[in-house]
Order: sequence, then structure tokens, then C-alpha cells
Amino acid sequence: MWSPDCAANFGTVGLGTDTGGSVRAPASINNLVGIRPTVGLVSRSGMGPLDSQRDTPGPMGRTVEDVARVLDVIVGIDPSDPRTATSGEHIPASYTDFLKRDGLRGARIGVFSQSLHLEFGADPRVAALFDAAVGDLSGAGATVVDDFNVPGFETFPRPPQTVSRTKADWERFFADAGPRFPVRTVAELRDAPVGQRVHPLHASRIA
Repeated sequence: MWSPDCAANFGTVGLGTDTGGSVRAPASINNLVGIRPTVGLVSRSGMGPLDSQRDTPGPMGRTVEDVARVLDVIVGIDPSDPRTATSGEHIPASYTDFLKRDGLRGARIGVFSQSLHLEFGADPRVAALFDAAVGDLSGAGATVVDDFNVPGFETFPRPPQTVSRTKADWERFFADAGPRFPVRTVAELRDAPVGQRVHPLHASRIA
């Protein structure tokens, strides 16, 4: 279930996969709630990899309560994903127990406004919405700290995102996928005639 389906009321909730923002960003764009769980809290078994150190499934929905209830269902230990082995001791009876209307009262939240001005800067409309959201935090009782600056932040080198691990992660995924999977190696996928190529994310649905 993709986020526009939830936004259009075709579905109550949806699941996505997030490596660098692929649950949070589409949820935000479609006026939904999206949660990126800590890696290892939700099993990634059967999920097409992008970076095994940062990949994680996560829920999307129209309300915080909806996604909290989905999170209750999808978290847990899965022997096929070793990263989940230590998650059990961190799982509450229900994530809905943390839903409090005055939950921001007394909270201290840092807002790194400087990040809005990276490269070409944020669209003015996006910046205005961001400022309005910060105002909402204050209105809900949070103490907002935004008068700080990191010298030279704009020139910090960007770390590699996924390319350093992607090939090895896909090779491991193909090896574990079983005999029904139509692709066995990254090289096989690369060398297949264009008309016969199967995108591994699509093929994973039939594995």
C-alpha cells in the first residue's frame, strides 16, 4: 500500500521501506503520519535491500494512533533477520500507551534551522510551513531552541549513502531468496536483455 492510497482514503494504513527518508518523505508530502522505526525493531525479511545498515520497514497512516497500532503488529523478533534479535526487550505492551495530548508540554526540542539553507536552500513555501510547524510545537507547550549555529556546516563533506553496500546486500538477498526468484546475481540482472529484465523489487513480491 503506497502513501497516496492512504491519503485518498483507498486504504487505512500502508507500509513502506525507509533508508534515507522513503517512509517519512512521502508521508509528509501526502499529509500523512510516517514512522521510521529503529533498525532491528521490525523485520526486513523479504524486503529488497538498499543499505542493510539503514534499511527498515515502517508504517504510514492518517493519524498517529493508526501508525502506532500498526507498529504494535509489525515489531518483533524474526529469526530470519538477525538484527531483530535484541528488539524484544525494547518493545512496550502497546505504542498507543505513549499517546498523550499534552505530551509536548515541558519538552525541549532543538530546531536545526541552518539545515534549511543547504545548497540552493528550501523553497520559501516549505520554509514557511516549517516555521508554522515549529510554532505549533511551541503552542503545544514545548520549549524550542533554535538560536544556535554550526560553523562551516554547509561545507561538511557528505558521507556515502548506499553505493558502498548495495551490491553486497543485493547479492545476499538473491542468495537467500530461493529457487523461484528469477534473478540470482547483480551481474545477471545487469547483463540480461532489456526486454527480459525484472526489477528485483518487483520480483521480490513473487519470491
